[in-house]
Amino acid sequence: MRGIDPEAAQLFNEAASAYRQGRYRRSAEAYQAAILRCEHPPLNAYLDLAKPLEILGEWGGALDALRKALDLMPNNPTALRRYARVSQEKAAFESLARSLDRPAPSEAPSYHASAEAGVSLELAQTARHALRLAWGDFAAAFGYRVQGGLRVQLAPARSPSRADLPIWAAGLTRGNRVALFLHGADPDIGMLVSLLRHEFVHAALNEAAPGRCPPWLEEALAEAFAKPMMAWERKLLAEDAAQGRLRPFEELSLPLMTLPRGEAKAAYRQCAALGDMLLRGGDAEMPARLLEGLRQGEEAGRIVHTAFGRSISELLDEIKKESSHAV
Repeated sequence: MRGIDPEAAQLFNEAASAYRQGRYRRSAEAYQAAILRCEHPPLNAYLDLAKPLEILGEWGGALDALRKALDLMPNNPTALRRYARVSQEKAAFESLARSLDRPAPSEAPSYHASAEAGVSLELAQTARHALRLAWGDFAAAFGYRVQGGLRVQLAPARSPSRADLPIWAAGLTRGNRVALFLHGADPDIGMLVSLLRHEFVHAALNEAAPGRCPPWLEEALAEAFAKPMMAWERKLLAEDAAQGRLRPFEELSLPLMTLPRGEAKAAYRQCAALGDMLLRGGDAEMPARLLEGLRQGEEAGRIVHTAFGRSISELLDEIKKESSHAV
């Protein structure tokens, strides 16, 4: 950066490098330190600072950085776009955090949750309560009460044992074991709730209809159960459609996280849109009918076709059309 103190320039470089490596806490700290060394911090400094703060779930800090960017250039399209996105995320995840104020069903299992070193121990208790609420919400939506136990491990992201996982893959479910990879000891509670609800669906479907739910449908249900799809996600989905990144659902046969990173993100978005149709399309009985059909051995595409009167391919075309209105 021109006109920047050499030490500040070194910190900016370190911050950018840490961000590329997925070391988001260090990236944010380095950006903040670099900005303090600048008499007149450049616009990009605040835009770049907002990125790791957003990933860390520090919505207030990210919005403050973007406000400072807008002070420097009020109509900057990048700052305006990111400000709108972070504001939506903040509202959505705060709503999920408030959902924990509900009492869990008395008949819900007492799930096991543990926190590895580097993760706040209090999160384990929060996770147990969130899982019991998810149990009740799943039973109400899908008409199925999960019977098996579930063990959740809260672990720091990027530990050596998880080097094979992409940094954006924050959760992993295998059988009745769930691992969540967190970017800090005290993550945003709304994000934690969303991750737990997503992984709960994987475990629930594995019990209710083992081997019968195709990956695209499983991800669709998990994404929609975790949280509503946001407007900015629909805009990205429209870009995916315009650039030919969307694939027929039937081709998404591998676990989605095994796809190349760009393809995987597009696949998750199109699955999230389908999940919104299934869980929030106005037919409250749809999730229960869908799960019962899977339990009876019916093919997923046929179940969806019967429910909607349209094939999976036609639904994908509808998703593309609807997403185009978000641009």
